Amino acid sequence: MEYIKLIALNIDDFRSSIFFEDNYALSDIEKAKRDKKELETKGYLCILANTKCNVQI
Repeated sequence: MEYIKLIALNIDDFRSSIFFEDNYALSDIEKAKRDKKELETKGYLCILANTKCNVQI
C-alpha cells in the first residue's frame, strides 16, 4: 500500500524536532500540499514523501 507522509520539522540553532506528522492517501495529494504550505508559512520545514507500507508480523 502506498501513501503520502507529511512531516513538519521545527529547526532552531540548538535542537530540532518533528512538530507534525500525518499520512494521506495518494488521492489526497492536494490536501497534503495545502497543509504543507500552511505549515511552511508558520516557519516549519516540511517534507512530503511517497511511502510504502512495510508492516511485518
